[in-house]
Amino acid sequence: MEKFLKRAACTFLAFSFALSVSAAAAGEELVPMGDVVGISVASRGAVVAGFEENGNSPAEKAGVEAGDIVVAIGGKEVTSAKEAAKALESMADKSVTVTVLRNGERKDVTLTAGDGGEGRGLLGVWLRDTLSGIGTVTYYDPESGEYGALGHPVSEKDSDGVMPVREGVILSARVTDSVAGSRGQPGKLNGEIDFLSPIGAVESNTPVGIYGTAAFDVSKRESVPVAPKSEIETGECCVLSGALGTVEEYSAEITRIYPEGVREMMIRITDPRLLDTTGGIVQGMSGSPIIQNGRLIGAVTHVLVSDPALGYAVSVERMLQESGEMMKAA
Repeated sequence: MEKFLKRAACTFLAFSFALSVSAAAAGEELVPMGDVVGISVASRGAVVAGFEENGNSPAEKAGVEAGDIVVAIGGKEVTSAKEAAKALESMADKSVTVTVLRNGERKDVTLTAGDGGEGRGLLGVWLRDTLSGIGTVTYYDPESGEYGALGHPVSEKDSDGVMPVREGVILSARVTDSVAGSRGQPGKLNGEIDFLSPIGAVESNTPVGIYGTAAFDVSKRESVPVAPKSEIETGECCVLSGALGTVEEYSAEITRIYPEGVREMMIRITDPRLLDTTGGIVQGMSGSPIIQNGRLIGAVTHVLVSDPALGYAVSVERMLQESGEMMKAA
């Protein structure tokens, strides 16, 4: 990122300082990142990753869904898959109330637990409480050490639910290669995560990203102003991404701005280098910062399955608002 392509829509303006996240929410400055990192989080509860394939899962029959988070069994709170298993030890062949968290709301499901024989689980579900993967950091505030990343929540596969985080870290990671996206099949970045090299903590998981504090070396990077959503325009922009190994600028355009919802913009990748290698937007690029007219405006969040060159984005204003709410709640 020491040299930037001289595109009118992408050129950075030089600023000598960055303000805190709370000040940036008022339209000040942050360092746009684009770094690919490892993300490892432990849930507050046990995530339902799937069901037994024999079709006899008591939990599935009772209405439990993949992506639900088991937070209590028989009225007893559980914070991990291990605690859930322990709470079920005496529940074989008995009616039990399982409390799950779904889309932020608690829901009680009453079912009769199985007998656990022949390798079967009492609930007939696969539970886990740790998720790991790679994603992209959107912004960093050198003064406070606060960052925002992903632009969408950490959640179980095929679920848009926000997993409550018990603890988590972001870690050094290296992109090894990529699988190009095609119509009907999203691509992805493959990477190696160094689990012995934590960069910072994941302190909150929200519908528009993860937040926490970290220690990034941004001494050779520039801060830029944050644009409010009201000043985002359709037209040229650029995306910062480490998809090809190092953080670089890639040309793009905002094709549509939505008045409401988490998906606030549609973005099209136009840069031939990225299109030739990844097909456009791929999994792992979520959180890639978007720059327009020298200002940080948003982050890439999702790819369109029908066209990998197209995807959705969230405004940084929305990310900062969510971060501020999390800070107040803490």
